[in-house]
Amino acid sequence: MISFSLKVIICLGLIMLISTLVGCKHEEVGTPGAQTKTQLSAQETQALIQAKKDDPNFIIVDVRTPREYQAGHIDGAINIDFYNPSFASQLEQLDRDKEYLIYCRSGNRSGKTYQLMTQKLGFQKVYHLTKGMIDWNRENLPLVR
Repeated sequence: MISFSLKVIICLGLIMLISTLVGCKHEEVGTPGAQTKTQLSAQETQALIQAKKDDPNFIIVDVRTPREYQAGHIDGAINIDFYNPSFASQLEQLDRDKEYLIYCRSGNRSGKTYQLMTQKLGFQKVYHLTKGMIDWNRENLPLVR
């Protein structure tokens, strides 16, 4: 016969396992009924850009400096300099009904921008190239110079 304390330990273990499994969610880009994945690799970003290439409501935003932008950027991207004193006000002027893909060199500035847009400014549809142009270039994806 199993002792009471062993039963309690087994029950607690099962509860922890179930809550861990329930807490995990799998997200896919563009899967109907699933929550949209917003933190993207370079390859996922390229696939998203291809899927949205004819969508006028999809805007690509490069938050690097103008010099970095001119050295090479993703085709169709607009430049809003993270270090510009009016950066936040420029973001506030963007249409909240549109979808945005944001990126920088490494993902640091764009990560902060993602947080600002989604948590403070109320944007609902924002995608983030998490490792930035470093990952994009590593994958030899196209640039406009």
